[in-house]
Amino acid sequence: MISEELALILGKTSGQGMSEILTEIFNVKQPDRQNRCFMALHISFFLNLENSRYLEALMQSDLYIDGVAVAIAAKRLGVTNIQIVPTTDLAPAIFAKMSEFGIPLKFGLIGGSQSLVEKTELILKNRFNAEVVFAINGFPETWSKGQRLLISAKVDILFVGMGVPQESIFVVENLNEINAKNVITCGGLFKFLTGEEVRAPKYIRTLHCEWLWRLIQDPKRLFQRYYFGTINLLRILLSK
Repeated sequence: MISEELALILGKTSGQGMSEILTEIFNVKQPDRQNRCFMALHISFFLNLENSRYLEALMQSDLYIDGVAVAIAAKRLGVTNIQIVPTTDLAPAIFAKMSEFGIPLKFGLIGGSQSLVEKTELILKNRFNAEVVFAINGFPETWSKGQRLLISAKVDILFVGMGVPQESIFVVENLNEINAKNVITCGGLFKFLTGEEVRAPKYIRTLHCEWLWRLIQDPKRLFQRYYFGTINLLRILLSK
């Protein structure tokens, strides 16, 4: 039996396409909005269905589909208007819109090693002419008091890349300290922005097979994620 909670979570993705998300992020009618959380669902979602803290975080956030496996499950559960929005496409779209319309945005970055997040900071500043207010590693247990205070700095967009489910749980459980108009959990985005990980060719992305490209590139790290994620997806599909 598929849980009602799972159906509710997947139902929240209906109609959440690239244009809709961008419209919400650049919503100038709500200048004082704080901590609107956008979280992507991909194969790792199926590995954490027993994590109540993770599921609660998803229930409190705006969700979109970042992966064909989630799209298949959503369709099976009757979700309509399904659209796939890779976060690795969403971030460049944000930068492009910011540049096109001359809208200055302030960014905060949390995730990965300190060297990775600092490299990402330089990319945003040099390539996208973005103002980065703070860039902190993704290990809160190692933060100094000064680093901890930085997350309360006012920004327009806070990217949090700690991996699933840590990033979603961290965001929701620290909302009282965060001062961002928009919070976007972003997984491994920083590695793609810095070139440490290379995206699949466009034709592979068009076929929604980028997961296979990533698996081939890094089978040791990703095999279990995709193997057990697929098994849990099949359980969902067969249980209805």
